[in-house]
Amino acid sequence: MGIFNTSILAAFGLVNVHFARLELQLSLNTAKLIDPDDLGIGNIVTAGMDMRRTLDLFASLVIHRTPLGLGLPGVDDIRNSLPQIISRMDQIRDKRNIIVHSYWESGEMAASTPTAIRFKQGKSAKRGYEAAIETWTISQLQEFVAEIQRADEALREFVSLANRHMGLFPGSSDVL
Repeated sequence: MGIFNTSILAAFGLVNVHFARLELQLSLNTAKLIDPDDLGIGNIVTAGMDMRRTLDLFASLVIHRTPLGLGLPGVDDIRNSLPQIISRMDQIRDKRNIIVHSYWESGEMAASTPTAIRFKQGKSAKRGYEAAIETWTISQLQEFVAEIQRADEALREFVSLANRHMGLFPGSSDVL
């Protein structure tokens, strides 16, 4: 295994730190939707839950708590913004899993842009075993960190929107 450029290692670390923050914010807000009066119940339900399940639960609870046909203010705004937020976080979850669950080697050390080499394996019933190699630059990793940060901010804005219209997330100023 080659020696990794420290900026590549730092970028891998930032992916994990910012993803953990996004995942925690999602879990805490999901807990508020489960039982706004007793966050302990929601925290028990979401503790250790993988992000895909938390996203499904979050979306289901938002839909449940924003009923159509009652003339409640903001329901359409909340429901219309929900799919984009969920999709964005799910795409981030997928990309983060690719990064975290891959085998990496140091890229070319002499290169002007630090790189990491990802080895990936797969299989399919049609093609059998497949292997491939991808090169990731430091700028790709840094852009992914920025993407996670933007999703974190979008979730905060969604919570704020839902609070302005319906008070769905009480005490949300306390969340990260």
